[in-house]
Amino acid sequence: MAEKKLNSKNKSVNKNKSLSTLSNDELLEQILNKKKNKNSKNIKSKKAVTNNKTEKSKKDLSSEELLEQIMNKKRAKKSKSVSKKDLPKLKKDIEKKKINDTTNDEILDKILAKKNAKKSKTKKVQDNASKTLTEIPVIDLPILKKVDTQKTQQIVDKPTEKTDIIKELPKVVEKKKTRNKVVVDKKMFQMIICIVIVAMIIVTGVWLVNYKNSLYEAKKEYLKNQSEALRIEEEKLKLKKEYDDCLKLPYSEFDETQEIIDSKTNLNSYLNSMKVSVQYLDKDYGFNYNYNSGKVYYAASTIKALDALYIYTKAAKGEINLDDTLVYSKKYKNSSSAFTGKLNVGEKVTIRDLVKYAVMVSDNGCHQMLIDYIGYSNLKAFGNSLGATKTLTGNDNFGYINTADGIIYMKNIDLFFETYPELGAELKSYFVNSDENGLSMDGVEAATKYGEYAPMFHNIGVVYGEHPYYVSILTEEKSGDFVGKVRNVNLKINDLHMLYYSNRIKVCHSRVYDK
Repeated sequence: MAEKKLNSKNKSVNKNKSLSTLSNDELLEQILNKKKNKNSKNIKSKKAVTNNKTEKSKKDLSSEELLEQIMNKKRAKKSKSVSKKDLPKLKKDIEKKKINDTTNDEILDKILAKKNAKKSKTKKVQDNASKTLTEIPVIDLPILKKVDTQKTQQIVDKPTEKTDIIKELPKVVEKKKTRNKVVVDKKMFQMIICIVIVAMIIVTGVWLVNYKNSLYEAKKEYLKNQSEALRIEEEKLKLKKEYDDCLKLPYSEFDETQEIIDSKTNLNSYLNSMKVSVQYLDKDYGFNYNYNSGKVYYAASTIKALDALYIYTKAAKGEINLDDTLVYSKKYKNSSSAFTGKLNVGEKVTIRDLVKYAVMVSDNGCHQMLIDYIGYSNLKAFGNSLGATKTLTGNDNFGYINTADGIIYMKNIDLFFETYPELGAELKSYFVNSDENGLSMDGVEAATKYGEYAPMFHNIGVVYGEHPYYVSILTEEKSGDFVGKVRNVNLKINDLHMLYYSNRIKVCHSRVYDK
């Protein structure tokens, strides 16, 4: 017995020693384990008691009462289960409402505050427990057994509603975070899209502005070039007009260049070897040349040009009918006449034919019949009205002429060609196709009337070249090739005429373009 007591003592001492050597956490774990064992024993005993009671009560109850009890239990269980099921949902809805009503930062602050409170609470409990454990002496260990471990176990094992809600909060917050993240991502995507659209609009706007500016600049440059081209064109037109106006200027001293003077000197030397008088007049600009123009010559057949002009002028005015006839009489008989020499006395001849053959073949019978029809004084007055000074001077129907009168006759005849196209063309054909035409050149036609008597041979006419001109060549050169002599003089005149034009072109170009 003594040995048993000693052994128990030793065991208790060993227990005390082991408890003293344990740490606070290990000691607390032992206490909790003991409490759990005790609770499990109590639960088993309670279950046995209740089972016995229920068995007894079930035996005492009737079948109807028992059925009603079972149904009530089922209803209670059902209502309880419903309430239990709905509770987390209600809690979640309340929590969601609370979470929705607060911002994310506030929720996080609350959660952190709750977690910190919980931590501090549990720490406080642990500290208190450890304090109490350390403060309790080993000998008073049975007193520790009296501690209501059931409540502590309830705190540890069975969390309150608040702790459940706190546990649920991270999930809710996570959901809220994911929802907010989705919203943020959606907003971010929308914002990116908006930024891209705005950027595209800005880029497009900048491009359009640049494009518009480039178009404006191109248009400006084009208009500038166009205006410059227009200005240049206007300048060209202006210069061309000045140039054309210069070309059309009447003959003046500025045309008398050294080249022209030298050409005239050479022409004078050529004509000095001949008995000739020459006058040249440009139709358009009035260039002119005179050689021995004061000398008077017998007119001979050159007067027939004035007959034709008088008759056709009257016909154009309606005062004469060219188809009227005159009777050929004996006094007009002339064997040398190419046309009337073949007519019979008493034969009728139209006025048109009389003019035609007076000009083309220089028929003297036609001239005599025409001057009798016109009247000597009328023809003389007509010549004087044109500006001629020697018309029908002398004692016959031919009179005298100088170079100036020859130019006057042909100027007015050419004017008639232009003024009366139909009759003018008819009359022009007579002069162009006349005999003894010393004024025509290769490829250049001339309307002319010659006069021939004794040593004299004349050609007065219009030369229709590139630039028409009037010329009167009166000579006493009726020997040898007298028509050839007149032609050579006219060729020299034509050279001077062309030199005038080339010189005028040079002078005008220098005046206008070489300023």
